[in-house]
Amino acid sequence: VCSSDLHTNGKVVFTDITGLFDVYILSSSSTGSRRVVCEQATDSALFSLQIHQSGVNCLAIASLVPSSVPGSNLNRIVLCTGGDDQSVCCMMLTVSWNATPTDVRLVLVPSPVWSDSNEHYSAIKGIQTDGQWACSVSADQRLVVWKVETVSAAHSSVATVSMEKRSRVVLEVSDVSCLAWNEENHADGAAAHKIISFAVGGQGLQLLTVRPYSTSSDR
Repeated sequence: VCSSDLHTNGKVVFTDITGLFDVYILSSSSTGSRRVVCEQATDSALFSLQIHQSGVNCLAIASLVPSSVPGSNLNRIVLCTGGDDQSVCCMMLTVSWNATPTDVRLVLVPSPVWSDSNEHYSAIKGIQTDGQWACSVSADQRLVVWKVETVSAAHSSVATVSMEKRSRVVLEVSDVSCLAWNEENHADGAAAHKIISFAVGGQGLQLLTVRPYSTSSDR
């Protein structure tokens, strides 16, 4: 589980909940009843990252590779966050598993944090991502659509990530407090297009729809 810290210190915390589901997750895999251990673990969490200068208001994660049970070798996760410091941040987590006779050792390798504090003028209230596109909303009544760019370093398993603004919309909803989105594939003749629908909540509700790319060319 990935969550923002209860305090306003700008940290994102990863917590192990496999103990709640070990009958399903561990026994259904080749790991038997072995426990999950993170090499970067502290007393209170598997792993924590300092991302923002102050409170983390929202976060979203997306796996770039279909998730697999412990025993697989590598997975990459895009993590996007929004904070009180009006910045949107993004990073890549490279996840690897190493099964031993007594436990499943988890290794989380973070990329450098990419951050932008220029596109929004107030605290970020909602963020969503599918690992290739992202969207953020703020108390400034702006919705920004981002393209997530990932680069794999040569001779290294660590990838870097950045985001590029593709569009910005001024919202009609005041006191913006949350964001949800839904993705659908639509056929348009011979080409297939991704349609993203947004729902922004606050003092009212606003629905928006965009078609950011063709699935055959840009995905």
